[in-house]
Amino acid sequence: MANYPWTSLDEVADIQSLNHAVYATALGDPPEVVLRQVAEMGRDNARTPMQWDASAQAGFTAGTPWLPVHPDHVTVNVAAQQADPDSVLAFYRKLIRLRHEEPVVTDGDYRPLMADHPSLWAYTRSTSRERWLVVANLSGDVVELPTSVRPSAGVTVLSTVSGEQDAVAQPWEARVIRTP
Repeated sequence: MANYPWTSLDEVADIQSLNHAVYATALGDPPEVVLRQVAEMGRDNARTPMQWDASAQAGFTAGTPWLPVHPDHVTVNVAAQQADPDSVLAFYRKLIRLRHEEPVVTDGDYRPLMADHPSLWAYTRSTSRERWLVVANLSGDVVELPTSVRPSAGVTVLSTVSGEQDAVAQPWEARVIRTP
């Protein structure tokens, strides 16, 4: 689910955001700047109704929810995700399955790699029997992978990008590799 496209502070219910708006406008910030700040950081984004399906009120309620339903609920909803084998929901189910089936995920030693990299989050999980490398590109840009996170051998266990794994990470890509 995406953040709600707030068009007015009148739509916001979060007291922290409303207090920020009063304070910021008193300091002279223009209303459009304050709205942009609230839209970006406000807690109401996480409080909009769950988008279960494409029906009225996104299948959340037959009544009127305290916050509006996101207009994209017609295409972005649980029902649509369940029907898509490449959806975020399907990926999370695969992650949960790995957590239940592979001891390295829960019991393996965690070792962060490249902690200072501005775009990549990388780490290993290791047991006496195996080692997994996890690399995630947390940016909207293609990122060249440093050699320290480019295994010369290994099997991709899970990836958000289909096809051959190479020396770059696609925007928002995550991959899990079982290394020798």
